[in-house]
Amino acid sequence: MKTNLRFQRTRREEGRALLVPRILGISLCALALALPAAALDPAAFLAADGRLDLDAARASGASGTVALDGWAARIDPLSGEPLLRAAGGARDEESRWSGEFGWPGVNEAVQALALYQGDLIAAGAFHTAGDILVRYIARWDGSRWHPLGAGLNSLVYALAVYDGELIVGGAFSQAGGSAAANIAAWNGTSWRPLGSGAGDRILSLHVH
Repeated sequence: MKTNLRFQRTRREEGRALLVPRILGISLCALALALPAAALDPAAFLAADGRLDLDAARASGASGTVALDGWAARIDPLSGEPLLRAAGGARDEESRWSGEFGWPGVNEAVQALALYQGDLIAAGAFHTAGDILVRYIARWDGSRWHPLGAGLNSLVYALAVYDGELIVGGAFSQAGGSAAANIAAWNGTSWRPLGSGAGDRILSLHVH
């Protein structure tokens, strides 16, 4: 995919202008965490026990960021499978989505979820998922976790799917062991940088 990269000025912070790239139809914002308006509703793909029905998601062709505002999330301690339920009541306060959440079996916070190529992608501040070394991003295939190549070398804050690729934004300098300034694309088998990247961390991705 040929990528055209251009920059636009946003606000000034500490006397310097922040540059925010616009890559084709994807707006990258380094200012505030937000989910795209078109994010997928997980209720459409949940089984009665809270497990994400990947077969249903695959059959529907669903792809993109999973909206988790108002949902409680955890991992089944026996199977390692991600579970979701509508948040409500005091018992859900700690696991309610508020920009990040923790899962047993994932050693640090999860910042974003997406459906990509029929699997669930989780990304955030974690290094391991289900005892697998994954480096800040992992793929759940319905039965186990997998790394995405060599992963990233630091935090991931946002995911989006665009033109057949998984777009990843965060505060990293490498993707798959190669230089990538805060934004990179995964095509299902390998990583690539998007142009010269972004000069600041990326906290949200929007597909227009």
